[in-house]
Amino acid sequence: SYGGMLAGWLRMKYPEVVDGVIAASAPIWQLAGTVQRETLDMPAVAISKGVSAAGGATDRCRDNLKAAWPLLQEAGRTAAGLRLLSRSVKACSPLHDARALTRWAQSPYFFLAEGNYPFPSTYITFSVTEGKAFPLPSWPMRVACERGIDADFGVRVDGSVADVNFTLSLGDLEVAVDWADATGNGDTLTAEQLEASGVMRLPPPRAPGGGGGAPRG
Repeated sequence: SYGGMLAGWLRMKYPEVVDGVIAASAPIWQLAGTVQRETLDMPAVAISKGVSAAGGATDRCRDNLKAAWPLLQEAGRTAAGLRLLSRSVKACSPLHDARALTRWAQSPYFFLAEGNYPFPSTYITFSVTEGKAFPLPSWPMRVACERGIDADFGVRVDGSVADVNFTLSLGDLEVAVDWADATGNGDTLTAEQLEASGVMRLPPPRAPGGGGGAPRG
C-alpha cells in the first residue's frame, strides 16, 4: 500500500521524470487534507463492491453483511443474547461483548478484498498467517458469498443504506442505524424471541473444527 502511494505521488509530482507507475491498493487520497466526502470511506466501498452484483457476487450478499453487524450487536445486548451468540458461533470462550464477535467476523473481508484476484493466490494469506501460504480461491469474495451469505434470511430494511441511515428488522428484533449510532430493542427481548427471530443464522460463518479460530470473549 505505502509503496504504491509513493509511486503514485512520484508520478504526480514529477510527471516529466516518470513515464508511469503501477500502484496496487494505494490509497493516495486517504491522508489528512486530501480526503473528500465521497472518498471518506472508500475501503468499505471497495469491500461492499466485491460482495455485490457489481463485483460478480449478489446484492443480497452485500445487504446481508451490512445488516448482520448491527443486528448481531443488538442481539448481544443482554447476557442471554451473548450466550446464544457464543453457542451459535462456537466461541472459544463465552462472549462478553458482541462487538468482539463482529470485529472478528468483519476483519477477513478486508483481506479478501485485497486478495480478490481472478486466480488462486497466496499473496495475502502468506503475509497475514506467519508464512503459512493457504491459497485463496479465484474471486474469493464471490466464493464467500456462495457459502450461504447470499441466502434470504428475512431481513427487512427501511431507509437508505447508502446514506447509512436505515432501520433493520428480523423477527421481533429491530435496530435503527444512523451512521455510527445504533439503537434497538435487543435488551427487551427474551432468549426465545431472539432465537425465533433468526438472528443466530446470520453471518459470520461458524468456526471450523468445533471452535478453532472463533472469537474469544
